[in-house]
Amino acid sequence: MAENVKVAVRVRPFNQREKDRKATLVIGMEGNTTRIKDPASGEERKFNFDFSYWSHDGFKERPDGYLEKSASSSKYADQTRVFEDLGKGILSNAWEGYNATLFAYGQTGSGKSYSIVGYGANKGIVPVFADKLFSEISAKQGGEANYEVEYSMLEIYSEQARDLLNPATIKLKGGLKVRENPTRGFYVEGLQTVAVENYNDIEARMAEGTKNRTVAATNMNATSSRAHTIVGIKFVQKSKNSAGEEMSKTSIINLVDLAGSERVSGTGATGDRLKEGAAINLSLSMLGNVISALAERSSSGKKVRVPFRDSVLTKLLKNALGGNSKTVMIAALSPADINYGETLSTLRYADRAKQIKTVAKVNEDPTAKLIRELEEENSRLKALLQQGGAATVAAAVATDEEELTEKEKEQMRKEYEELMNAAVQENERKMKDMEKTWEEKLRTAHEMYGDKQNEEIRKKMKTTPHLGNLNADPQMSNVIIHLIEKGKEYLVGKPGEKTDIAMSGAGIEEDHAILQYVGDNNVFIKIADPDAKVRFNGELLVHGDSVQLRHNDRLLFGSSHLYVFADPVQNNASPQTLSEVTYEMAQDEISTCIGLSSAEEKSKDEAVIRETLAELRPAVDEANSISEALDQKVKFDVLVVPPQYRGVDSGNTEVMVRMSHLENGMSWVWTKEEFTNRKFIMQELYEDTEPGQKPSQENNPFVEGTSEDVLIGSAVVSPRCLTYMIGMRQQFTIIGYGGETVGVLNGGLIPFNFKGKEIKEDDETDYIDDPRDLLGKTYKVKVNIESARGLPKRFKEVFVKYDMFLESGKKTKVVSGTTNPDFGFAATHQFKPVTAELLSWLKNGNLIFQVWGKQQEVVVAARRLLTTKQLSKTASLAATAAQLKQSQSKWKEVTNDKVMRGILQRRCDNLGDKLHRVRKMIEALEDKKVKTVKIASVKKVLDSQPDSDALDQMIQKIMEANKDNGDSSQKSQACHIM
Repeated sequence: MAENVKVAVRVRPFNQREKDRKATLVIGMEGNTTRIKDPASGEERKFNFDFSYWSHDGFKERPDGYLEKSASSSKYADQTRVFEDLGKGILSNAWEGYNATLFAYGQTGSGKSYSIVGYGANKGIVPVFADKLFSEISAKQGGEANYEVEYSMLEIYSEQARDLLNPATIKLKGGLKVRENPTRGFYVEGLQTVAVENYNDIEARMAEGTKNRTVAATNMNATSSRAHTIVGIKFVQKSKNSAGEEMSKTSIINLVDLAGSERVSGTGATGDRLKEGAAINLSLSMLGNVISALAERSSSGKKVRVPFRDSVLTKLLKNALGGNSKTVMIAALSPADINYGETLSTLRYADRAKQIKTVAKVNEDPTAKLIRELEEENSRLKALLQQGGAATVAAAVATDEEELTEKEKEQMRKEYEELMNAAVQENERKMKDMEKTWEEKLRTAHEMYGDKQNEEIRKKMKTTPHLGNLNADPQMSNVIIHLIEKGKEYLVGKPGEKTDIAMSGAGIEEDHAILQYVGDNNVFIKIADPDAKVRFNGELLVHGDSVQLRHNDRLLFGSSHLYVFADPVQNNASPQTLSEVTYEMAQDEISTCIGLSSAEEKSKDEAVIRETLAELRPAVDEANSISEALDQKVKFDVLVVPPQYRGVDSGNTEVMVRMSHLENGMSWVWTKEEFTNRKFIMQELYEDTEPGQKPSQENNPFVEGTSEDVLIGSAVVSPRCLTYMIGMRQQFTIIGYGGETVGVLNGGLIPFNFKGKEIKEDDETDYIDDPRDLLGKTYKVKVNIESARGLPKRFKEVFVKYDMFLESGKKTKVVSGTTNPDFGFAATHQFKPVTAELLSWLKNGNLIFQVWGKQQEVVVAARRLLTTKQLSKTASLAATAAQLKQSQSKWKEVTNDKVMRGILQRRCDNLGDKLHRVRKMIEALEDKKVKTVKIASVKKVLDSQPDSDALDQMIQKIMEANKDNGDSSQKSQACHIM
């Protein structure tokens, strides 16, 4: 009987990032109804699901760390309730012999892993399910039935399947093959399924898989937010029926932690070249298409094509969503307004999923029958292969296709032959596996994994200093452990015979650093190579430095190996004073040390910028390390770009990344999303390139085209003078993305009077005192763009474009072959009539002239002989020198400004003294009733600098000399005092 996919949604508390950004709550829940409010419009949308879990607030922490409902809360949903509603049903289905699938969906950081796996005492559905399954098996042991449990752990990253229990497949180029069997559907060829006999075994295998995943991620592979993880638990119950025939009841439970669902933009200006490579989350997009198609088919009853074959993930989830499985989806929600768009998208996704119907059946068959079917299928396939059956099948398929060439037919024949051979090998593997006793399977599993060794390491961690890794995903932190034992010295570096602590990836030197345990409980770190980069609590150490480590010190080796030092002795001595170190804390510390963040922000926008800087900085460091390792001759740096520097008048300040080619002088600026896409492709390129080998230029993320126009810079002009019908003709500074001056633009804005005549600069008759006089009138303005001067040499085919209020797309001619182009552009804009909106823009807005051009190589021959590392050092020195020069220039400007202000101050003081002397003279003359005075006498008082007594004597003499000057004959030579 068909039944709908069960769908639950769960909202988590605010995280620290959202608290820092003063986020507001947009999610509400009553019963099974979930509401979301648009923070901009206030509009509210409602969704109904099978379960709506409120885990945002209303909880308290028990002494053991478990989060439970507080006395004042009536609706907090803890981990126990979630398992009771969702996990218990999956457990029940497993005992009945049904296949079951639980998958978690939501953006990165929304709480998917918390529900599926959990942290600490707050165990998620997977570990609780496994624990209870073995508890129930234990209670039923001793009866007639036998029980077998097997475990597998698979990761899908960038359309590649990797076996997390077999590290060799993680490095396998192209990943494991996903094959299709006519009866059993899609499967992963060679995926390791390991026998487990208790919950501790499953916990150990999960830890093993997580460790392998963490090592791969640290060595520049998939981060947890970009990869899907599928935990498979195969539960087999064997018993005899009334006829004495052995029966096998099999349940396959897939627990799927999907990658972060945030939308990823394309590669922007690069066109289509890298879009296929940049589709890291292709699987997730395809899963959305599958869910939409299944929902339409379930609701309409029509025959709808479901694109299961379009991605690795959807192939492996075909049974879960469209076939024999009982399926549950849990959608994790962020409660914050800053994630409104992604949260609404998640709710819509979940709303579609609840319409899907599946038909599950009990998987119970005689064991002998299963073996017989496998043998029969193998015999048939082998016979087909011997008779050239692959060609027959290919030919049959080809008849349904368009006319194929002989080469295409041969390729198809090879593909089918490969598929048939793979099916034979898979069937033989299954038959051998079924012939093994359960005891043999368990013995093999224990031999494969060093559980005793891992247990010994865990014991030593309680007494021995060690390094534990830090990861953005808390599940993947403290998974890689390096013990530092007394009296020993450890070389950190690339894998090799003499290396004690091996770290792979760009940015790690052969001999990177040395860790020494000296004397009694003293551990030191020393830089072993001049080029080795190690950050100690955020600060960069230099070659020869030797620093003693203390409990909770942070160490970053290269660009991606982040560790925290733990000293159990120190921690036990002062546990209250040492707080837990997190990945975010360590990265913030590094960002602060290099000046990319501040302790406090005044607004939400500043908090967003700070957070983005902290997020991008390690990624940029990684990209630079890969560029150096592959000698790609490019360097990346982070820019904080206001809207005007991007050529727009309004909007938020954005954090962007600039890629500069160190050899040919060209540079490109990317958005955060464009850079992030590229960085993941850079990582793959690094992994696929053998040491000493040059990477392919095709789809190379370090290569950017020169055919596209790029923004050279913007000249920001305030048109406020036009509100008074005053024009301007001047030189405007052109500012680049990084705030640097990249040239000047010569031009002007010329208004016309109400009669339609151009207003000259010296014509004062047409000026107006009140801008409101323009309202309702017809007003014309001419824009002149005469020329640009001093543009960078690398640009050709330069032009200027701008928008004038509501008129867009105005553009000059294209000028090539010079860094000082003459445009000779003039355009008249008529506003008929002048509106309040136009007047507001003229008063408060900006007219932005965008200068565009195409780049060309400007190669300095000597640079071709240098490596990326050498070029990068040279560029860093040049940048430091430029900053110093800029600082000196600013200091000189400030100094000159102080001198000028001093001169002006003295001039003002001098004028004040003169005014004081004249006033004193006038007051004295008025007292004596003297009404006229000779101009020569006034000039004498102004030009001299007498003290107070001398001034009094001078005034007395003037009065005596002018006491008889009352007649009109003296007026031409005297000042008259009114």
